[in-house]
Amino acid sequence: MRNLNLEKDLQTQEAEGEKKSLICENKALRAQFQQMKKASEALVRSWKDQKIISNLMERMQDYDSILARTKKALDKAREKIIQLNEEAKSSKKHQVMRFEEEMAQFEKEKDHWVRSKAQLHAQLEEMRRYNREHQHADIDREIAQARLEQARLQAQLESALDREGHKRDIATTRQQQLQNQDQNL
Repeated sequence: MRNLNLEKDLQTQEAEGEKKSLICENKALRAQFQQMKKASEALVRSWKDQKIISNLMERMQDYDSILARTKKALDKAREKIIQLNEEAKSSKKHQVMRFEEEMAQFEKEKDHWVRSKAQLHAQLEEMRRYNREHQHADIDREIAQARLEQARLQAQLESALDREGHKRDIATTRQQQLQNQDQNL
């Protein structure tokens, strides 16, 4: 019996030793399983992170291409602005030259009409002297004709002066518009 008890004790001890050993192995396997589980989650996270990084890289490339296109469009717009500025300056120079030519022509016309008026006054005075000296009916008719001619020329002079004033107003308006365009550019 003792042997049996001893054997039972030995078996019990062996069973407890095996049990402890199995418990230890079970704990080790569980720990290993937990580590493997964490490692697999890390791989899943890495894969998700890689996907996010890949998407972000694609977006960055898209933004870079948009930025490049925008820069090209901006450069084209700047070139167009420079071209328009040059065209505006050229147009302004042309308009100023044209205005100066027109002003010179107006001055010539004005001088012509002023000289014509002076000539008419001189002719009128000459006719008055002649009329005083000769007191003929023909002279009265000539004076009337001279007055009509003077009135016609006076009307033409006034018309020319009115046109000149109108053209000066137009030219002044053009100059102001050009200055406003220059200020706006």
